[in-house]
Amino acid sequence: MRELHVELHNGQGLGNQLWVILSCIGLAERHTRLPVIYGIENFKAKGFLNLEVATHSGPSPANQTLKEQKAYDRIYGLDITRHDTLLQGLAAHSAADSLQITGDLQSMSLLPNPLNRILSYVTPIHEVVDLQKNQTSIHVRGGDYSKTLCQVSQAYYQGAISFVKKSMPNAQLGLVTDDPSYARTWVHGVPISPKEKDDQFDERRAAHHMGSGIKQDFFKIYQSGAVIISASTFSFWAALLGKLQFPEKIVIAPAFWYANRVSRGWWSLPDSHTAVFTYFDKHGQPYSHDVQPVERSAFLHKDIYPPARRVLNLFFKIIS
Repeated sequence: MRELHVELHNGQGLGNQLWVILSCIGLAERHTRLPVIYGIENFKAKGFLNLEVATHSGPSPANQTLKEQKAYDRIYGLDITRHDTLLQGLAAHSAADSLQITGDLQSMSLLPNPLNRILSYVTPIHEVVDLQKNQTSIHVRGGDYSKTLCQVSQAYYQGAISFVKKSMPNAQLGLVTDDPSYARTWVHGVPISPKEKDDQFDERRAAHHMGSGIKQDFFKIYQSGAVIISASTFSFWAALLGKLQFPEKIVIAPAFWYANRVSRGWWSLPDSHTAVFTYFDKHGQPYSHDVQPVERSAFLHKDIYPPARRVLNLFFKIIS
C-alpha cells in the first residue's frame, strides 16, 4: 500500500507533534495511504500516550517530499498558512509509493473526520476513568511565549473565569503552567495546581520549553470538568482529547487563536477553530460560532489601522 510519512523532531513540543501525527493520519485516510510516523524516538509523550499507527525510528526513507508552504501576516508576523497547495500537491503525487510531508500541519481540515476518530489513534496508556467535574484548570503558558503576540489577553481569562463560575458554582480553580511566577501576574487570585518534577518525561521536553510535570499538566487539562486554555498546542490537544472522551467537558479557548489580542475577525491559524470549543475574545466576551471567519487579506485594504500601518500596508503592496 502507498505510504504517507511525517517525521518527529526533538525540537518540537508535544502539541506540535500531535498536530503532525494526526494530520498525517487524516490525510492518509483521505488519499488511501498508510500513515507512517518516523522519528518516534523523539515523541514527547512516549510512556503516557499510546499511538495506534505505524511508527519507525530515524528519518523517513520516502523518495518524494511535499513541503507545507508557510505564510505570515505582514503586520504582526502571525501564521496565516492555508493548506490548499498541500492538498493539491498530494493529488499531484498520487502515483508516489512513499511520500513525506513536512511542516506544522496545523489545520482542523487535515484531521481525521469525524473528529472522534482521533481517539482510535491516540489514547492514554493508563486509562482515564472519570471526569473531575468540579475541577477547572486554567492553562497559562509563560517563558518565551509571554513575550509574544500569541499570549492571550488578561481580559480573556477574566471573562472565561466568570463564565465558568456562573456555569459551575462549585468549581475549584487551579492554574496549570510552565511558569508559575509569570502565571500569577497574568491571572490573579487562582492557586497553582500542585505537581512534582518527573524526570522520566520532563527530560524529553523541547529546549525552549520551561517547567516540569509535562505528564501531570497534560492529564490535569485532559480530566478537568472545565478548562480555560491559552493559544498553546499543548493545552489544545490535552483539552480536545479530553473533550472527545468526555463530551460534557467545557473547553474555553481564545477566539482568533494566536491573533487573540490583535484580530478584528481573522484567525491565526485560518483553520484552527472547532465547534466543540467555546471561544472568548480579547475583551472577555463570548465569540459566536455563527460568525463567519474572515480572511486576513480582507483587512489589509480596509481603513482599520492607524495611518502608519496603512502606509506600511501600501508599501508591502507595492513591493510584492
